[in-house]
Amino acid sequence: MITPKLSYLGQPLLFIALNDQSSVSLTASDVYLGTGLPKRTVIRIIDKLEALNVVKKTTDTQDRRITRIEFSSAFARLFESHLEECCAEQMEHFRHYV
Repeated sequence: MITPKLSYLGQPLLFIALNDQSSVSLTASDVYLGTGLPKRTVIRIIDKLEALNVVKKTTDTQDRRITRIEFSSAFARLFESHLEECCAEQMEHFRHYV
C-alpha cells in the first residue's frame, strides 16, 4: 500500500505513474505542464519523491539541461504489486454481479 506521507504528492505521482510506461522518460516540464501545478512546486515535489526513493532523476545524455524522471526500481515493484492487488479486488467484486 502507498504510504500516507506520499498522499500529498498524489497528482504528480499519478501523472508520473500514468506515463511511466512511455518509451521516453518524463521531464519536470512534462509533469508541471501535465498537472497544471506551478513549476517550482513540481520541482519541490520531485525532489521530495527522490528523497523518499520513489523516483530517480537522471541527466539527459543529449541535453544536460534536461533532467529525466522515472520511478525507482523499488517503488515500481511496490506500485505494480499495489495495482495488481487493486485489480484483483475489483475483479472479485465484479464476479459477484455476474
